Amino acid sequence: MRDPENRRRATAAALAAALLAAGAAAPAAAAEADEAAFRRVLAERAPAVVTVRFVLKIELGGTMGGAMGGEGQEAEGEISGVVVDPGGLVLCSNTLLGGFANLLGRLMGGGSDFEVKATPTDLEVLIGDATEGLPARLVARDSDLDLAWLQIETPPAALASIDLATGVPARVGEPFVAVRRLDKVFARAPALIEGRIGGETTKPRRLWVPAASQFGGHGLPVFNGEGALLGVTVMQFPDAEDAGGSGGPMAMMLESSRLEEVLSAVILPASEVARATALARELAAERAPAAGEGGEPEAAPGEDAEPEVEAAPEGAGEPEAEPDPGDADDPAAEPAPEPGDAGEAADASGAGRAAAASGASPAEPAR
Repeated sequence: MRDPENRRRATAAALAAALLAAGAAAPAAAAEADEAAFRRVLAERAPAVVTVRFVLKIELGGTMGGAMGGEGQEAEGEISGVVVDPGGLVLCSNTLLGGFANLLGRLMGGGSDFEVKATPTDLEVLIGDATEGLPARLVARDSDLDLAWLQIETPPAALASIDLATGVPARVGEPFVAVRRLDKVFARAPALIEGRIGGETTKPRRLWVPAASQFGGHGLPVFNGEGALLGVTVMQFPDAEDAGGSGGPMAMMLESSRLEEVLSAVILPASEVARATALARELAAERAPAAGEGGEPEAAPGEDAEPEVEAAPEGAGEPEAEPDPGDADDPAAEPAPEPGDAGEAADASGAGRAAAASGASPAEPAR
């Protein structure tokens, strides 16, 4: 018979080996589950993420703008977008689609002798890894929310899309992934950006803040580990009155820590994106009948159209027609549009600034 002491030692060794094996298996199982979740989100959600291709026409005005080359500069660009309606409505970043001109204007301030206008033309939407794009037009944009909406002229059948109404709230500490399309050099393959919800803020509106100090990528759909939609990544730039200090936005941007925060992407909740998208649909629908009932024809792709709107106050009611831009009695009235400009201004109540555009060219940044 074996010595009892030896049996106890053998039993302890076996138990220790079992515990070590279990401890190693747990992380391995968790890693496999994470990998499976990543693959599932990519497979199920990536088909609705598309590439928006465009030519950006840049015009510089004022003394400084003239010294920098003035008008006529053009550059090709590609950004990721997401189909939010099987009828061909595509959502993307307003900043990346030329809205950065608005940001530059706000940085320079009202007294600056520098003007910049960025107009995307020749808009196309590329599905998957396609190299041939589908013509599209800009139908609305919201500078406050950093969102822009395109409509594919002839959407393909069975177009994959993401239903904004299915969005769920995020939780602080929860992991998430954003889906994007890589550059044409990488065949526009879909890829994930991983992150974790690091906080929540209610100013300038409800937003979720990624834990990473610099989370890149704007206009991307964001999902939790189960593949449920959380929202869309945007950039939020403060107004002069929100920046604080006597120096205004420019002084604020000179502080590196704030510069990092402002330029990093934050997550606009899906419910807010859905609300703004509903307004965009209404604005686009209001313009469509006018073009089809003997009104002004829609601009052909590549033609200029510069409608612009002013943000409605928070809690406002249904969208209303903007006061006549030429009304001198209204101190908030915008300057009258130049002759030949297409489009009408309309309020986007409570959702920021949204403008219906009649052609492939965008609204001029409202600020």
